[in-house]
Amino acid sequence: MPYYSSRAIFDGGYGNDVGLRFVTSTDPIAQEVRALRAALGEDTATFAARWRRSKRTVEDWEQGRRRPDALALDGMRALAARLKKTKRAKKTR
Repeated sequence: MPYYSSRAIFDGGYGNDVGLRFVTSTDPIAQEVRALRAALGEDTATFAARWRRSKRTVEDWEQGRRRPDALALDGMRALAARLKKTKRAKKTR
């Protein structure tokens, strides 16, 4: 399912009706950040505090406007791998 940012872009010109369309972020890193936050069940502010970043920075990561630095991205990937491993261990019990 595509992610729609809250940022709307207005279409218009050449006599077309002005309408709204939402920008979809197809950046794989943005999708990865969103998926991890969803897997943790955290809101944006809590997730931002976990990585010692601002809420706005996390929103930018999730919407593909900016990318996390290498240290934060490595930490997120390690946490995601740990979550996956824990879920697999629970299934085998």
